[in-house]
Amino acid sequence: MAGPGLRDSLRLAGSPYSTWRDIVLTNREGPLRRPRSLRRRLDDLRERLNSRELEADFDAANELYKLLRSL
Repeated sequence: MAGPGLRDSLRLAGSPYSTWRDIVLTNREGPLRRPRSLRRRLDDLRERLNSRELEADFDAANELYKLLRSL
């Protein structure tokens, strides 16, 4: 029931600490910025789910899908 994304996530979770320590020490801002960005996007989605704004996004995505499919 899970795709390759889960397998890759589990593989990454099994990586040694020393690998991730070096990655995080050379890129401290990245791991800190991502959760904030994700939180903002989830808050925005939560607000939009309560309005009709999200419907317009789905309509636009559907139009883009139709355009790309016809190419």
